[in-house]
Amino acid sequence: MSSLELLPERVRKAYQASLDALNANLPDSVATSARKTLEGAIKMARENPDETKGQQLYKLIEDLPKQFDFSRPILDLAHAMRDGGNLAAHFDLDKDVTPELAQKMIETIEYILEYLYIIPHRIADLKQEIE
Repeated sequence: MSSLELLPERVRKAYQASLDALNANLPDSVATSARKTLEGAIKMARENPDETKGQQLYKLIEDLPKQFDFSRPILDLAHAMRDGGNLAAHFDLDKDVTPELAQKMIETIEYILEYLYIIPHRIADLKQEIE
């Protein structure tokens, strides 16, 4: 399963429109489609997306931490990495680190590195470019 398949269908379509606009070298369309994708992603992440009808994106963004625990995914990722490391560091009678698990651990550490280092840098670059 690709990562895009995890997205709600309408969010995936909006994101694809952003990519299509980028590939067509239509920067204004990219910005508009990316914003629409953001709005759709935030709305669809809610337990009841219908509650978001008529709300401005600014308000949806500001209310997002009330709807979603942003710390939970990074904590879960870090603990999963720790558990995988423990499996390798300590003898377990029932389990071993498989090549598939090792690959998943690489992907997981990449997510953590992206979250802690790459994303903050990209945000700063984006803000500087906009200002």
